[in-house]
Amino acid sequence: MAGWMCVAWRAPVRRHDRVLVLGATSTVGLVATQTAKLLGAERVVAVGRNPERLRRAAELGADVTVSLEEDDLAGAFKEAAGGDGPTHIV
Repeated sequence: MAGWMCVAWRAPVRRHDRVLVLGATSTVGLVATQTAKLLGAERVVAVGRNPERLRRAAELGADVTVSLEEDDLAGAFKEAAGGDGPTHIV
């Protein structure tokens, strides 16, 4: 429920949005990733530490994954989201 609410109600994500999901390797983050994609997000970026769970996020709909081990996180986020960066960060 928490993963759905932050994306569908609080943000709210619409078609063509670019969504950055922090903590995407948690259960709530994985649900947020799936929900953003289901709501029509153009691009969903999953962010986390665990490489295995980041692969799972990609299987569940993330277009791109970013490891928190990146040296330039801000640059990695902007590049992964495309355009001017993410329209929503959850």
